[in-house]
Amino acid sequence: MKILIPALLFLSISAKAQLSCASKITVNFNFTGGVQTWAVPAGVTIITIKTRGATGGLAPTPANSAGGGAVMEADYTVVAGQIVTILVGGRGLNGNDNEAAGGGATGVYINGVLKLVAGGGGGEDNTGNGGNGQSGNNGTSTTGDNASNCGCTSPNNGLGGTGGAGGNHGEFACAVCTNGGGGGGGLNSAGQGNGNANAGRPGQQGNIAGAAGGLGSGDDAVGVNGGWGWAGGGGADDRESGGGGGYSGGGGGPEGFNPGGGGSFSDPTGRTASFTANGASTAIASDGLVTICYFNILPLTLQSFSGAAFGTYNLIKWKTADEYNIDRFVVERSEDGITFTSIGEVSPTNNGSGNSYEFRDNSLANSPKLFYRLRVIDRNRSEKYSSVILLRKNGNSEKLVIYPNPVSDNLFVSSSTRIIKIEILTVTGSIVYSNKLVNLTTPVSVSLLAKGIYILKAYTESEVIINRFVKK
Repeated sequence: MKILIPALLFLSISAKAQLSCASKITVNFNFTGGVQTWAVPAGVTIITIKTRGATGGLAPTPANSAGGGAVMEADYTVVAGQIVTILVGGRGLNGNDNEAAGGGATGVYINGVLKLVAGGGGGEDNTGNGGNGQSGNNGTSTTGDNASNCGCTSPNNGLGGTGGAGGNHGEFACAVCTNGGGGGGGLNSAGQGNGNANAGRPGQQGNIAGAAGGLGSGDDAVGVNGGWGWAGGGGADDRESGGGGGYSGGGGGPEGFNPGGGGSFSDPTGRTASFTANGASTAIASDGLVTICYFNILPLTLQSFSGAAFGTYNLIKWKTADEYNIDRFVVERSEDGITFTSIGEVSPTNNGSGNSYEFRDNSLANSPKLFYRLRVIDRNRSEKYSSVILLRKNGNSEKLVIYPNPVSDNLFVSSSTRIIKIEILTVTGSIVYSNKLVNLTTPVSVSLLAKGIYILKAYTESEVIINRFVKK
């Protein structure tokens, strides 16, 4: 798969409604401080990925709020066996002197291609709330100082990153201001700033292998580190909190103002739906989260489909396994094996381990034989058909059904038993058709055969089933 060119990395589309995982198989990935992976199951073609960046940390006093992580969600087309790489951001650590660190960004790749980044929130600061992670690409913070009027207690420092850059260190604009909170890491660079040992250090650059948060200052905020994640959050200094990691990092806070949250990203390639939202300020620090959900694919496992004739009615029976997300079972009937019509529906249990079902056909009229099949419809409106069974009046279902009979062009073959080989022979024993790669959904073309009677042999693992048909 090709790596996206930079121009594509800045596109983002928001949907109006949050994506739903209702009635889907759902897998949650919590913060572990390391990389996690998940393989796309067989048959799955679309997955929903819901991500949230980590919040910043909370200072013990005063009672302000940490910045919340951004929310980024999307449906992506996938192929079975593709590897999804998940990096869940960790919350910024709490300080003990009115400062806190920034949260790590959450990121997701599909087969090594970056798909989603949810920016982390800035840490709570002594002067107010940490900045929220943003659904747009760019990190946030205050406006940077000019060197001519900078002061170490100025409220205007720590620019947020743009274009994939990390956020700036708090108090970066003047050489005499050596401390401040660390900026969050971004796609193209770590957080920016002087990063000296007595300042909050910047978070590391976004990386498929994960990125560490910046260290807290070595003199008075030891251990108040930014959160690990796809991109790391900034570390804290005394009363100066760290910015959140993100696609572009949030700026670190100087003394007297607040750090910013990180930006986010959603890749449009292969995306069929999306939802984005800025983070929300919070009084409860929390790690990020990734949820992946998908519909159980059709066909479901149909273990058996059979029937029996009881004179005045026919009883149709089937048994399922791995049953999820089924909307309904539709029983269809035909007199000629070609044109089928619905004669009733059965509601599923959607029990993952499967279930047994029955349907009673009481409207037999005077038909000497009837064909039946099952149409399975899931909640995503995908459909699957069972094999066809034939019931004769006062008899049971046949193992092998061939129709129409007589036939002129296409002969359909259906069986409740797995067929591994089909042969068609003349009445004198000459083989005129043989197929070892049997696909019973594809008819056998007999249009070139001469008119007459033919023998069809169907080979199973344990027996040979023989039937006759007439080519007209």
